[in-house]
Amino acid sequence: MRDLNIGMKLSRGQYEFMRRCNDKLVIMSTSISYGKSFVSALWIISELLKGHKILAAAQTHGALRKVLFDHVFNICSKYKIPYKRNKEDRSIRIGKGLCLGFSGESPDECLGVTNAHGFIIDEAARCPHQLYKNLAERCRGEGVDVPHHRLISSPLAGEPAAEWFLELKQKYPECVIHGSLYEALEAKFVTEEFVRSMEEVYPPGTQIYDQQVLGLDVSSDYLNAVVKDTDFSVDATRLSLGSTPFYYGMDFALAGRDLTCGYVINDTGIIEEYTEAVSDTTTHTEMVQRAYDKYKYIDGYALDGSGGFSQGCYDNFKHRPYMNVQQVSFAESPHKAAVYRNIRAEMYMELGQAIKEGFYIDKEKYPKLVEELRNTRFFIDDKGFIRIIPKEDIKKAIGRSPDHSDALALALYAKNHMKGNVDVKIVANRYLRAMGY
Repeated sequence: MRDLNIGMKLSRGQYEFMRRCNDKLVIMSTSISYGKSFVSALWIISELLKGHKILAAAQTHGALRKVLFDHVFNICSKYKIPYKRNKEDRSIRIGKGLCLGFSGESPDECLGVTNAHGFIIDEAARCPHQLYKNLAERCRGEGVDVPHHRLISSPLAGEPAAEWFLELKQKYPECVIHGSLYEALEAKFVTEEFVRSMEEVYPPGTQIYDQQVLGLDVSSDYLNAVVKDTDFSVDATRLSLGSTPFYYGMDFALAGRDLTCGYVINDTGIIEEYTEAVSDTTTHTEMVQRAYDKYKYIDGYALDGSGGFSQGCYDNFKHRPYMNVQQVSFAESPHKAAVYRNIRAEMYMELGQAIKEGFYIDKEKYPKLVEELRNTRFFIDDKGFIRIIPKEDIKKAIGRSPDHSDALALALYAKNHMKGNVDVKIVANRYLRAMGY
């Protein structure tokens, strides 16, 4: 920890970022919740106090005004630094210093500016490369000897827009400062409870932990895939057909297109697959009924509720005694609302983790399922939530809808999130059915 002469404490990485005031290029690559916008604002103020003309940018105009510039105003107010602001043209003045604001939404907006002493891009990896190039070209002209280029961001492996940021760090490793979530904890930007919760979401020893918690660069291919080829267990003996209870997940064909798929699973792996090209309520009902008749201990039936195609099937079973049936819309809120954008992301990430932990899938028996899982990727969005790439992108990659993987994700959802709905009647029904009633 370091103290500025105004009494402000900074983490090691933040102090190092401010200390390199004479370097042409400084890049800070940090964990989530590190205080990136705060230290960006501090750098802006320090440059303005020197009487410099600088440019500041963020991913959106909203992020520029409501996050980055608000940090500037709050710091100035706290330490009684006089400033002037202009909301219309997004500028800040401190003494003779001038800061002009821009965003990644309009990368060419800065083209008329010259004679800037430097620039800073907050969350640079989320901004287009063209913005970086345009800002760099503005740092020239009278009175500018060594322009100051400052980039600060969380690494975003796997997102195409972030590749230029990664390449720049690889080209100039001596200019990179890394900052971890543990440094942010030491500087009291986050709480210990928050750090522990992030360790649960991003388990230590994984590459996503390295990126999100340690602020390190990782392999984009590894990070971006929900399931890698090497994640699949090769130990077929782990699959126990007699293990109970069972769970059922079903994805519905879209108005006669694609496939209606269903999977019966247990704790150890896939037990059976059901597929039908026909899309009507009678067929859907028969598919569920076959699973119901064959397996005596199905604790949960998760039906794809997106688009309303499951409604008829759901209506046929929702009042049946001893059946635990639920419609699940992929767009609905997840159980871990602070981590995932929607329940689709939560289901797929939980499925990926189960496969890594040994949930068995016979790759030769279920080749389409494996192909769909390999082409399902995730990313961290601009709000820090985990998201799965759009289904249309998966369709383009494999030439069909990922019906098999959707059904399996639903089956695992039933296992993870519908156990609490199993009441005494369902338990009693297990014994009655086992006895032939």
